[in-house]
Amino acid sequence: MLKIQKINLSHIPHCLDSLSNDLKEFQYFQDLGWSKKQLINQINKKHNYSLGLWQSNILIAYLIGELIYVEKKSEYEILLLYVDKNFRNQGHATFLINALISSLKSKKLSKITLEVPKSNYIAINLYRKNYFFQIGKRKDYYKNKITIKEDALIFEKKINE
Repeated sequence: MLKIQKINLSHIPHCLDSLSNDLKEFQYFQDLGWSKKQLINQINKKHNYSLGLWQSNILIAYLIGELIYVEKKSEYEILLLYVDKNFRNQGHATFLINALISSLKSKKLSKITLEVPKSNYIAINLYRKNYFFQIGKRKDYYKNKITIKEDALIFEKKINE
């Protein structure tokens, strides 16, 4: 049975465990700046709003982001969306996005934004399938340890009220 729960500091080890199951992905996220310290800092932020998807007490997917208020409405920025490699292609990322939207209905959510490396075709396809549209690009936004620079594509999903 699937269960949605807000992510808090006690869940950080679960987040790191799911990432560390695949060293290549673990390195990828570290190159993007997602270390244990960064996760803790994000969870401690005032505007943090993060959700986890659990199956039988195992964290199988999570969404890390920030909720801000602008003119009596709210906006959400997805900072990280991760699905454990053993649970991919089962609709869990879409389920989390929809759960996020449902959980924020009372907050008058107007839009969701995110940035994604232009080479992350799987994520780009996921967002497009969920009606996110590219609204911009940040040139050379991402840099990894071997100084390869990559553009960030900016996506947005408008939420109907």
